Amino acid sequence: MPRLQPLAPFRESFGDLVLTSADDVEFRVYSQILIAASPVLGERIATARSRTDEHSFSSDSYDRPPLHITLTEDSNTLDGLLRLCYPIEKPEHAWSHRELSLLLEASLKYKMSWPITLLVKKLVASAVTRPLQVWACGCRLGLERVARAGAEGALQFTELGTYGRMREFIPAEQFVRDIRGVTAGDYFRLLDFHKRGGSVSVSFALTNAVGTSGDGPGRGTYGDGAYTLVGGFYDSLLYHDIACRSSDGRDFHVHKGLLCMCSPALSDRIKELSELGDIDGDAANCDPSSSGCSTIPTLHLAEEGELLAVLLRLCYPGEHTLPESLSFLLALQQAAEKYEMTRVVDQIKARWALLAKRNPLSAYFIASGANLHEEAKAAAKNTVHMDLSAQYVAEMEDVSAQVYQRLLNFQRERPGRRVDFDMNMSM
Repeated sequence: MPRLQPLAPFRESFGDLVLTSADDVEFRVYSQILIAASPVLGERIATARSRTDEHSFSSDSYDRPPLHITLTEDSNTLDGLLRLCYPIEKPEHAWSHRELSLLLEASLKYKMSWPITLLVKKLVASAVTRPLQVWACGCRLGLERVARAGAEGALQFTELGTYGRMREFIPAEQFVRDIRGVTAGDYFRLLDFHKRGGSVSVSFALTNAVGTSGDGPGRGTYGDGAYTLVGGFYDSLLYHDIACRSSDGRDFHVHKGLLCMCSPALSDRIKELSELGDIDGDAANCDPSSSGCSTIPTLHLAEEGELLAVLLRLCYPGEHTLPESLSFLLALQQAAEKYEMTRVVDQIKARWALLAKRNPLSAYFIASGANLHEEAKAAAKNTVHMDLSAQYVAEMEDVSAQVYQRLLNFQRERPGRRVDFDMNMSM
């Protein structure tokens, strides 16, 4: 299949640099123009040139072959970007909103000041006719001016939160496509801005997390921070015969027999270790119960020490206080399921169910982000008596706006009717 060719003037034989796009189109350009336009590309060109000079026997620049640099942008985006940088006639056709977004993203990436200024102006100007698309682009790229222009344009919609009246103007599939990459937190801030009619304080920011903007409802009262195991792992277990090493290098001395009973998956790993005679030990893994100092086998596990300490402790008998953090519980559950620790999984699920009733909004977003449909559905049903317009949780920043829209739709349809929550509910 023949290689695609760029449009003039980037297909001529002159130019000392070849840029290859993601779809394998080669653009022949002058490096000095790009060095002047982009400090980022300037550095890449300088690096490529220094490497070429190390292997070149010619000091005459006219005899050298052109440099080759591969970029991640497609040919359409790269063509538009180069035309903005080159002193040539600019395209007469109007770029689509998607093309403008891609061009602006690339301009920001390469720190091209003039293209950024021009493209921001074009996007802001289009906010009157395509406000939500402009807002979404601003959120994705962290451009407050663009996001604000789109949010102000969206004030024309009477009912923004449940996508009610917007259906008359924006098809659902188009809405879903245009807000791709926008978080539930971004959408919450848009709804808050809309509810206030745009009358917000100077410090209000659509592209910042709530709590840092100085305005708005602030972060939820429930803290879902890192969980610290009270007392840590057992300091001294007599007659331990294996060490479990976490991904961050922490060793936990435990008992093979107990791990084998608790986890079929770890049992298989331990048997393999024994059969191979794989002893990866050192002085730190000495068995304190023996008179000498003999090393014990080490089992390398993928989990970090903070999580592994809790997981291993749950394998031992006795009363254990499980963490309050929903996100930590979820990570713990996933690790326990991975190692087929049935009893431990049941304990964690019981704890999750209790905490999810207390903090259903956090539970909903965490479960949705992990594609745990049943847990997300249960949490959604526990939010029906909440005023979502006044509720923010930090987990909104980790999931898409569609996840939040789905919950808003569910609340809107639920009152007075037996409506089940559908993870695939249409917009």
